[in-house]
Amino acid sequence: HTNHAPASQNAEHAVELRDVHKTYLIGMDGVPALRGVSFTVPVGQFVAVYGNSGGGKSTLLSLIGTIDRASKGDVRILSIPISSKTPDSTLADLRLTQIGFVFQSFNLLPSLSAQSNVELPMLLAGRLSTTQRTQRAQQLLTRVGLAHRTHSKPAQLSGGEQQRVTLARALANSPQLLLLDEPTGDLDSRNTDVVIAYILKLLSMSASTSTRASASVAGGEEGELEERRGRMTIVMVTHDVGLRQYADRVVNIRDGKIVSDEMVDEQMRDAARAALLEHVESDSPNGSQQISRTTRASSHAVTTAVRTRDTYEARWHS
Repeated sequence: HTNHAPASQNAEHAVELRDVHKTYLIGMDGVPALRGVSFTVPVGQFVAVYGNSGGGKSTLLSLIGTIDRASKGDVRILSIPISSKTPDSTLADLRLTQIGFVFQSFNLLPSLSAQSNVELPMLLAGRLSTTQRTQRAQQLLTRVGLAHRTHSKPAQLSGGEQQRVTLARALANSPQLLLLDEPTGDLDSRNTDVVIAYILKLLSMSASTSTRASASVAGGEEGELEERRGRMTIVMVTHDVGLRQYADRVVNIRDGKIVSDEMVDEQMRDAARAALLEHVESDSPNGSQQISRTTRASSHAVTTAVRTRDTYEARWHS
């Protein structure tokens, strides 16, 4: 049974897919990866997508990220129609300036420091001065708790730290859309909690204080980038059932089709987020200072939050 999440007809959508098909040619055979998918994401929503291997979730993310194009159907990303006729240069600019990517395998350049990795998308976009790039990279690394690691190379960082650098890099050009492809797939449970906590912190900041926080650092165009972004939209593909409880909405893809699409109960979501943030803060004094200074996801008592989270996790595992 499919329970599609309600979407306002007047809502601004970051992602719009209508009856989208994607078929890959393997030898002489056409293998369908997506079969008639219709999927819209309002601006500011955090969507978790899950499903069996080969079910189509990575293909869906590739289409949303304009890395690939649909075989059939209508695709609009950030109000821009994407078709076989869309110039590659248009898509490249969209990916660089409007879409942030976080992959399971980090994809950091090994010869560059953490700060230089974060600066690279800004350098390619050519919008900021050297001073502004440096300030923004340092600000973003501070946001993800890595102010002390700005000059470290990827090989000197733990897996969790590398993924946080990747997250900072994804945010470098103030994207309106953040795409996470198994962002915790290579991490242990502790680093998974830390990375997700920072994603939640950044989501909260984008909805409330991002403009003030950014404009105070570099000002000028850098501040305008943040203001333009407004509320960030996040689409996360994950195998980890425990991560779904933190999203606003959960979508299940199987055999190239969306088989369920549900909004997460807001009270349970907020409680789960609060419990995670409290857990990360209590587990790491430095993380505590970074996270608690900027956001609290919920005012629920932590004991209630933990109890609700455990109940919710049990529901997803059942």
